[in-house]
Amino acid sequence: MSNKKKHKKNVSRKPAPNKVSAQKAEALAEGLVFEHRDVTFTVRPVGKYPVAVLETDDEVEVLKLILGKEQWAAYLDTEPTLDDLPEFLEKFSVTAGGDDQAGN
Repeated sequence: MSNKKKHKKNVSRKPAPNKVSAQKAEALAEGLVFEHRDVTFTVRPVGKYPVAVLETDDEVEVLKLILGKEQWAAYLDTEPTLDDLPEFLEKFSVTAGGDDQAGN
């Protein structure tokens, strides 16, 4: 039997680039942008979301509140279908610093 101890390398994981961008934007109170169907959307830092998001469990209502009236109208102008919504939500989530394979 050997007295040699195996040392595990202390490998630090780097956060995903979008997560870093989202954290930086949050710290600076700035928004991040993404493109969807030739429209630019801005994701505000979480701290800038309206308190009303805490009053609803309806995911669409939360999205409307987070986007705001102008951006929600711009999204509706793209004539989205229910099949299109997951693509938009994924772009939003990734930009906001979420997992790029987010699901329900």
